[in-house]
Amino acid sequence: MIDLLKSALENNLYPNQLYYLFCIKEGKIPEIINVHIEGRALVADEWLINGKLSAKAVKLLTGLHTSKSKPAVTISPENVATYLERFTKMQPTM
Repeated sequence: MIDLLKSALENNLYPNQLYYLFCIKEGKIPEIINVHIEGRALVADEWLINGKLSAKAVKLLTGLHTSKSKPAVTISPENVATYLERFTKMQPTM
């Protein structure tokens, strides 16, 4: 997440603008942001050309790493006892 914000700041983009560019790249409809305001700023700064990503926008978005989070813990029948013991040690004793 920090990398995304750093890249946005380095390229003089606001987080909403970066989100809007990402949505265009992925073909998704952006939610919560005002696409008209963000779009005007992106066109003025040449991130969008005729409603499509410019070369510099494509370069920026391909350089960003997007990762999907995985579960913090995978519990299987083999390690249930270990996690139960760890959990009981974390709980306060009375």
